[in-house]
Amino acid sequence: MPFHRAEQSLAVSLLRLLSDRADRLPHFADVDWGKALAWLKARTGADLAPEQEQA
Repeated sequence: MPFHRAEQSLAVSLLRLLSDRADRLPHFADVDWGKALAWLKARTGADLAPEQEQA
């Protein structure tokens, strides 16, 4: 049940993003992506595929 609720919440959020035409990329212009991805790996232990990192 918790996974079902999480998936529903994620789906609603994704649909909201798709329906909003605002360009969010400028908000991420100053992000140090190397540092952010290193933090993610340290936090989750997950290795992202190169395509995921590029996205």
